[in-house]
Amino acid sequence: MFVKGGSILPILLHDDCMALSQCYWGKIRLEVYLDWSKRASGFLFTDDGVSVDAEHALVDFSFHGESLTSKRREG
Repeated sequence: MFVKGGSILPILLHDDCMALSQCYWGKIRLEVYLDWSKRASGFLFTDDGVSVDAEHALVDFSFHGESLTSKRREG
C-alpha cells in the first residue's frame, strides 16, 4: 500500500459496520503519515449510511510538529 506523505487516514476498527452510525461508540484509529515538514492533514465524513439527505458531520484533522488538532466543519 502507498500513502501520500502529509495524509491522515481515519480507519474504522469494526469489520461488520458499513456506516459509522451503526458503530457510533466504536473505535476509529487515525493513521498519520507525515510529509517532509512533519505535517499532515485529513478529514472524516460521517453519515447514517442509509438515506441520501441524512444528517452528516465533517471533521478536519491537522498534525503539526507534535500536536494533533481536530475541528468539526460547519455547514
